[in-house]
Amino acid sequence: MNSQVLYGIDFPVLPERDPRGDYFYYDSKRLPYLINPIESFMGSYVTTLPVVHLLVYLTPDVHRPLYILDPAGVGSLYNSFVVAGWGGVTVVNTAVEVEDTSKMSLSDKLNSTESQLALIALLRQYFGIDGSTTTANLGQDWLRLKRRQAALCPWQLQTLALHTWVDSTLDALVTVGSLLRLLERISNIVIDDHVADSIAEGVAQLSASVEASGGGERGGGLAEAVASSCRAAGAFEAAFFDHSLLSLLYFPDDQKYAIYTPLFLPLSLPVFISVRQILSYYCRSYASGGKVEKE
Repeated sequence: MNSQVLYGIDFPVLPERDPRGDYFYYDSKRLPYLINPIESFMGSYVTTLPVVHLLVYLTPDVHRPLYILDPAGVGSLYNSFVVAGWGGVTVVNTAVEVEDTSKMSLSDKLNSTESQLALIALLRQYFGIDGSTTTANLGQDWLRLKRRQAALCPWQLQTLALHTWVDSTLDALVTVGSLLRLLERISNIVIDDHVADSIAEGVAQLSASVEASGGGERGGGLAEAVASSCRAAGAFEAAFFDHSLLSLLYFPDDQKYAIYTPLFLPLSLPVFISVRQILSYYCRSYASGGKVEKE
């Protein structure tokens, strides 16, 4: 887990002011324009694992209080919103009674029950374990993060495992499909033994994942299915990104012609001229009845 504090950074889009002048707000239509410019100021971490961003925005005094409104114009419960595939943002407003927040420490601004509950609600909503996502009226409830005091239920953990199994299975299928298209595009490709073993291992693990998930007679449970699907995705990725295959990607047929033609053309040109002269000699000899004198 990595964290950082950015000073003097504000949202690129200014919030709108309530007609009565009581508060500032961002409606749901303006939320997509807030994240991309902020990412340029955030530190980048090189990792192959999924990353979840939790952004806490401390409202400046000139735009306080600041609220997040859902499509129905109602303020979100914890003044937060979720960005699918990225993370979430929560807006923290200090007490209105405090006129100058510059004298407050960072811990005093964040050490509140509301901000902590907002982060918990963001994580639950991001991972898809919030019960509000199952309501029929989903369009009006997508920003309202509800509080859950109880721990995760077994069915919620099973839902997380099911999402992981679906994602890893799709990754495995996409990778093996890309590998098949690569083999079809490059003719006369040489597959090493370790690459073939990785592909065979991926197919076996993918079949075991389907069996364990309950699709076969020997269903072993969702946990085993998730583990097998992750191993299948890893095996297919190892085969696809193997160095013996990557070296062939940079030399398709048209590039081979461009490389070898300047090398063989100067050597083949005298041969072609000699063959032409020999054929011309025999043609003249045949036309004159075999009485062509040598020059």
